[in-house]
Amino acid sequence: MVEDLEYLAQQLREGSAGERKYAVDLLAKMGSAALPFLHSALMDRNAEIREKAAEALGEMGEEQSIPALKNALSSPEAGVRLKAAQALGKIAREPALPALCEALHDPETTVRREAVKALGRISHFPVAVSALIEALQDDDTEVRSWAVQGLGRSGQPSVVSALVETLSDSEWVRAQAVTALGELKATESLHLLGEALGDPEPHVRTAAAQALVKLDQEAIPTLFKALQSPHFWIHAAAMEALLKIGEKALPELEKALENQPAEVCVRIIEIFEKLRYTPIVPLLIEKLPSSVLEVKKQIIHALGILKDPLALDGLLAELQSPLPELSTEAAQALGQLASPQAIPALKQALQAPVSELRSAAALALGRLGAQEAIPELLQTLSAPEQEVRSHVAKALGMINGPAVSAMLNKLQEPDFVHRAQIINALGEMRDRQAVPSLIQTLQETDAELRFLATRALGEIGAPEAKSALIQALRDTEADIRYLAVKALGKLGDNEAVPALIECLNDPDEHVSTQAAQVLKRFDHPLTQMALAAAQEKKNHAHLRAAALDDFSA
Repeated sequence: MVEDLEYLAQQLREGSAGERKYAVDLLAKMGSAALPFLHSALMDRNAEIREKAAEALGEMGEEQSIPALKNALSSPEAGVRLKAAQALGKIAREPALPALCEALHDPETTVRREAVKALGRISHFPVAVSALIEALQDDDTEVRSWAVQGLGRSGQPSVVSALVETLSDSEWVRAQAVTALGELKATESLHLLGEALGDPEPHVRTAAAQALVKLDQEAIPTLFKALQSPHFWIHAAAMEALLKIGEKALPELEKALENQPAEVCVRIIEIFEKLRYTPIVPLLIEKLPSSVLEVKKQIIHALGILKDPLALDGLLAELQSPLPELSTEAAQALGQLASPQAIPALKQALQAPVSELRSAAALALGRLGAQEAIPELLQTLSAPEQEVRSHVAKALGMINGPAVSAMLNKLQEPDFVHRAQIINALGEMRDRQAVPSLIQTLQETDAELRFLATRALGEIGAPEAKSALIQALRDTEADIRYLAVKALGKLGDNEAVPALIECLNDPDEHVSTQAAQVLKRFDHPLTQMALAAAQEKKNHAHLRAAALDDFSA
């Protein structure tokens, strides 16, 4: 060890620039015994070596290096001064304060930035606080921003007035200032933090909301005032902060429900809802009949989220509302409430003239697992609106087993429209119980039923349908052959490859092109030869393109 140090010391005295750099790198790994040599390296004639030495001393973090680094702050090269300031910041001891305070007057901006960062790490010392307050006057935004951060970490209430003055500075300084005021829990600046919620810059508003959260209960009146603002970004930031403060904010908000305008009541109810505050349910139920439309709608939504059985009667009453937005919201809430007592009313709602209500009622019955509603849901599959039919299919899928059995029984009835809707629903449900009946439907004389059954089998993706789908490749209808090709591609069974290769010669361009696309997914010895042959078909441009796309790669 000693011999190594002596050798490296000699290299620092007599070696080339490259050797001296290498010596500094090695000394940096040798602990406190190497400190004197690294201190000497701070006086090297090469600025790059002095920078490396300062950096190494900063990483070692020894207080005894402070005098040497203080001297390096007087270097004519800005890079050396920068590294020295960084190193003093990492050492972060009181003896470094005078040099760092002096560095705040360095002509080089980057040096001042490092000095102010370093002072921020030791801002619990009064000298550092004074220097940081002085740095608030620097002409560089970043220096001022770091100074504000350092003052926020100081824990000194005396810096609040200086921080308040920076609230009119640039956006980044303002954001740091409101953050610092929050860290200091400066209650005297509450009104200013409330005003900062309306700052034109989003990150300042976010910082203000976070600062008010740190002030906890003290901030609730300020946040409640901001919640009443007509400006979205202000009341949204206030709501976010109140949510983070949590249940401590709720008593005051509960009282406010009695006398606030509708738009504010909506925001308050949303807070109760997001906090899952169930004690508010009786008051919401009480207010429900007499509230204006927008408040009613929010109350209904909240009652569904809160899932309190006490809300059942009120929601059933709103299900009968002549206003679709209320009855639909009530149906959705009843589905979340999970009360079997709602099933009769929801079944009745399936007959409503408003499609949105029928959709919501169907989904609610599905969530409730209402097996007794299966006949009504099956009947609603004949609705003219595709959205209603889709929601009914989802509802039947939620009920699952018993619903599928009932649907398969209905599939044997002669009513064409009803059969078509059931097939569609079975495809959407993706229940493999339906596969045998759908395969049987592929033998129907009606082309539309065969089309729907082929599509449903493709959606279900059941391997047991493979043979039937291969047979469907010979259907007289091109649309059915096309769907069968897609379905077999989804199954990915190599046994389908010969039949799919035959489809490359299909008279319908869409079928042959789809077959080429599908065959590229198979790892089968025949596919490469078949696709290469398809590329030679000069009168089939789309087929050639499909066979070529990504294939040669």
